[in-house]
Amino acid sequence: MIVQISNYYKSLGPIETFAQIHRRAFSASVIKVNAEKIKSPEQAVTPVKPSSSAAKSKDSSTQDERSAAGTDWLLASEKEKYELGKRWLATMMGEDVEAFTDEKVAEAIRYLLPSHLFAKDARPIMKDPVQLFGQKKETQIGQDGRPFHAAFFTGQPAYHELIFKIWENLETLDEIEEEMQKFEGEEEAPIYYDKPLLVRWMKHYEMEEKLKCRLSQDQYDLLIRRLTRIAKHPQGEKMQEFLSEYQVELSQGGKKIEVAEIDEDGYATVMGYRKTAVAEVRLKEGSGKIMVNNMPMTKCFDNFLHRQQILYPFMVTDQLGRFDVDAGVIGGGQTGKAGAIRLGISRALLSFSQSFYQPLEDAGLLKRDARKVERKKPGRMKARRKFAWVKR
Repeated sequence: MIVQISNYYKSLGPIETFAQIHRRAFSASVIKVNAEKIKSPEQAVTPVKPSSSAAKSKDSSTQDERSAAGTDWLLASEKEKYELGKRWLATMMGEDVEAFTDEKVAEAIRYLLPSHLFAKDARPIMKDPVQLFGQKKETQIGQDGRPFHAAFFTGQPAYHELIFKIWENLETLDEIEEEMQKFEGEEEAPIYYDKPLLVRWMKHYEMEEKLKCRLSQDQYDLLIRRLTRIAKHPQGEKMQEFLSEYQVELSQGGKKIEVAEIDEDGYATVMGYRKTAVAEVRLKEGSGKIMVNNMPMTKCFDNFLHRQQILYPFMVTDQLGRFDVDAGVIGGGQTGKAGAIRLGISRALLSFSQSFYQPLEDAGLLKRDARKVERKKPGRMKARRKFAWVKR
């Protein structure tokens, strides 16, 4: 029985692999196309192999053209590989090579190499090298064969260039600080600023997209530490334009946080909401006086917990007795009014200092409390309460 099976497989001949089948199909299609182009037997002339000197001159001319044009030879070689793979893919899918667009390439890759990975960047792709890598100056080679960027061979030229810029800016700030210390009687920097900038540093993946290179966790942490060092420098505001390139505006629920401007009288006016209550809160630096509907807070709110809710933003930021509040509130009950005023005070504090953001965010005071009384349902005593069920 075993001998018969072996003889059967021997009669089939050598088994071709998947790649061999498509290679044979591609070569057959090329031969067919070339045969169609030849109209008469006289045109079928055996090609003459060029001499070695002619080939060398042709290669040197192409290299000179590339160097003269200033193009990236690495990108050009990747482009040639992409075009070759695109022709192979079109032949495998039975499509016209000339009309095989990038969308059809993506469809073919999804069909031939299906993937259910959640991260789309981890799925197999085939794109034009210019789209993937871009025309980056640091990856270009000069006419002398040397890269333009000094850190080209590190594989992370943008990262090392950023490290160098950070140290340059730090030295500049230190020089400015030394010159400022020479003068006497200089006023101290103000604690509060008219227009705070609520931002955060770029995350790991955002920094990689910005620099267009892979970063390890240690490299990312090093960048953030050194950028933070510039931000915390006494003269760090002078480098805000440089720092803003690596910062992102904070947002809540897809919306950017809007910071109220301080008017001529020193007030920051913000709206607060809770249940059906709406409050207009005006905040300015003062002695800690709190007025609600033109009355002291103690007269409007008898419950100690409601007073504590109103003062909670000042307690979190350690600013008790440093701001005056003038609030007007309508609608809702005592709990809703206190919650609306609390939200307005929390958002108004952001107009005076950026440092207030983190403690207020950690305490959950910058988000509106969307909880409301659940409505009564038909056929029920209340929202959830049902009528007593009687068996008979």
